[in-house]
Amino acid sequence: MVIANTIEVKIKGVVCTFCSIGVRKNLIKTGKVKSVFCNTKNKISTIYLKKDKGLSDKEIYDAVKKAGYSVYTNGIVRKPCKAIE
Repeated sequence: MVIANTIEVKIKGVVCTFCSIGVRKNLIKTGKVKSVFCNTKNKISTIYLKKDKGLSDKEIYDAVKKAGYSVYTNGIVRKPCKAIE
């Protein structure tokens, strides 16, 4: 088992799969993100970071804004999780 960092981001306006595609693309373009899972029902995108990479709040805000959305106030939650590589 390897410890991987995850970040949950609550995003305003994401209501369908098409909405989440733009968010996902812009986050992956940072080069620090391994994958993104978007739950449109609760408007939370879970970001799985690449090994030994970090993503600042500003980078998240910028990527989400570039996709045409915004992050809720206090909408970024960082947490460790166990992942298998």
